[in-house]
Amino acid sequence: MSENRMNNITMAVNLNLSQALDMTYIYGRVSAMCMMFDLRCPVILTNQRLPIGINSIWIRSKNDLFRMIVVSDRLDEEKTMELIMSEIANKTHKYVQVVDERFGLYTDVSDMTIYYETISELAKSLQVKCPVLTITRHVPNNVSSTLKNSGGIAWNDVSGKNTFTISLYEENIAGRTEGEKLLYVMEILAHEMRHVYQHEHDSVKLFENYRTDLPFEQYYLQPAELDAAAYAYCVLRDVCGLMLFRIRKFSPEVKKAIREKGKQMHPTYSFGLKNIGAILSETPRENLIAV
Repeated sequence: MSENRMNNITMAVNLNLSQALDMTYIYGRVSAMCMMFDLRCPVILTNQRLPIGINSIWIRSKNDLFRMIVVSDRLDEEKTMELIMSEIANKTHKYVQVVDERFGLYTDVSDMTIYYETISELAKSLQVKCPVLTITRHVPNNVSSTLKNSGGIAWNDVSGKNTFTISLYEENIAGRTEGEKLLYVMEILAHEMRHVYQHEHDSVKLFENYRTDLPFEQYYLQPAELDAAAYAYCVLRDVCGLMLFRIRKFSPEVKKAIREKGKQMHPTYSFGLKNIGAILSETPRENLIAV
């Protein structure tokens, strides 16, 4: 089947990002295999409704830097993982759609390996489900001014119990070396995955009277945000050997509150997360900027 004809088919496929999935296994296995065989990991979207007879669609940019695999909801987790690895290893793909920068999930990140490994290991460390991870260029227009400078946001269902996706925004984490950027990403993912933990355990209490339209300092002093910031503080300190305040700018009052909250936490970390931290700990620190 020609690529042009496949474009017509795939354009009719509506990608569903509003599913409460657990991507721990797939992200962990695929990222490990990509590292082992030195392969670039594409963006992965599973459990999607595809036409009968089509189990996956390979979406790519013309220059092949952006790559995404969309997998059918008819496959179980193991078959999904096997299909993804087969498609990554192959040079040609049966069903292909070529997109440009107008594609909603287009990203300049050409390899998702370290991102998927990090979020899956954080899920293991927190013993929570791993939501779908997306990276896009810009923060959505429909968020509060306080969140406009966010490097990432966790998106939840109406009940507040399930996190559908964690989205990273390139415009707020770009302009750094790859190693520096990954330290910021570690902080963002640790913060947002702590929100996943909160929603799975005690969302009613922590998110009572929660608001996103507060000034920056008041926003971070809310119980849910303070708890998430303190967890990220612990992860960077314990796993990466880095103080949070080297990369995040807070007022003295918020810094003190985060430190005090961090003293009350005693997180445990997966072996894989410690390995990632050991790699990131070698990143030079002199050019880090608090944002």
